[in-house]
Amino acid sequence: MSTASHQPAPKPVAATSPHARIAQEEQITAVAATLVLAYGLHPADITRIPEGTATDNYAVVDQAGRRHPS
Repeated sequence: MSTASHQPAPKPVAATSPHARIAQEEQITAVAATLVLAYGLHPADITRIPEGTATDNYAVVDQAGRRHPS
């Protein structure tokens, strides 16, 4: 028999406000623009990844399907 104390804690669901979503979209747009201007890398997909403690980190997939963690 299993009790609640023996169950793994559920993952907290982060409530994302509309302002936070817009800010995140603006950050991703800025990352994309920087990659194009500074490195000539044209991203097909950019995803924020949970790495680092005081930085925002992203995984980038280019047009050829290569993944570039940053």
